[in-house]
Amino acid sequence: MWLKPKLQAELTWQNRWARELAEHDPDWAKSKAYWEEYRYLDILRTLDIERALDVGSGISTGLRFLDCEAAIAMDPLMPWYQNLCDYPGIESIRGDGEDIPYDDGLFDLVLCTNVLDHTRDPVRVMDEILRVTAPNGHIRVSVDVWGEANTEIRDPAHPHRMTLGDVQSFTESVTTRRFQSTKRKGVREYVLGMDGPQDGAMVCGLFRKGTE
Repeated sequence: MWLKPKLQAELTWQNRWARELAEHDPDWAKSKAYWEEYRYLDILRTLDIERALDVGSGISTGLRFLDCEAAIAMDPLMPWYQNLCDYPGIESIRGDGEDIPYDDGLFDLVLCTNVLDHTRDPVRVMDEILRVTAPNGHIRVSVDVWGEANTEIRDPAHPHRMTLGDVQSFTESVTTRRFQSTKRKGVREYVLGMDGPQDGAMVCGLFRKGTE
């Protein structure tokens, strides 16, 4: 099947990442440690989560490390990712963040990990995430950010360059529980023992939706 250049670039990266995972982190232990250090896994495990959704999950979804009744990993490339790795105990579906195929308020937790700058319409994606999150539910978002707005496309897989202000505007309607900004270091760099890129920063936030 023919893929658009953006999706093809993402699939090429994930193919390489799947091979590296199989060699360097076959039991997901290093990936789990990364989630504990950078992705609030310790806090997520204390939440009362019945249903969780990962929007743009890729192959290394954090749902692997959570215990919930129903876990769903969604990605536009999921049919290809299912050939790269298993998703034990997780329902894996094909879908876009701009049009999440679930009812309002269904999920107690929604993850969106380094996804917003990959999407066609980040504002629409955040609106959809908020829509499907239950009242008093939680949203955990991470994304690379830059010091100033820039319309230059980083590469085919990243049509947007986000700023801290962008992230704050996306989440202004929810309550912030945790928020941190660090040097860019993705799970791949962590697993392979590499330094992250020197430019930009990585922000990670945990938010709670209100009751209205």
